Amino acid sequence: MMERRRENRRSFNYYLKIVEEGSLRIIGHMTDINNMGFKVDSTLNLAEGTDMHLRLDLTSEISTKSYLSFIGRVKWCRPDDSTPNMMNLGFEVVRIHPDDAKIFSQIVEKYSGR
Repeated sequence: MMERRRENRRSFNYYLKIVEEGSLRIIGHMTDINNMGFKVDSTLNLAEGTDMHLRLDLTSEISTKSYLSFIGRVKWCRPDDSTPNMMNLGFEVVRIHPDDAKIFSQIVEKYSGR
């Protein structure tokens, strides 16, 4: 598969759960991140191009807000190489409030591996 990412991703060293806004259905957990998107380990097989209203719950050490809401688009979905029945999902952040985008960038800087 040809790499089309414009910004390098970094391994994510913190446990953050991604849920679908509204239903609060667990999508999965972040495993790497950059300012434009992130990878999630999931049990779900989601169609590429699907836009989802997502929620990222925050801790007090990240922000005074309890969560971020944004629209994420599934860019790719493929089986995990090492864990049967798990999928890796690549999400692009397609719409986020500017204040939340700043917090998202702080998460990238604070919790991602170098």
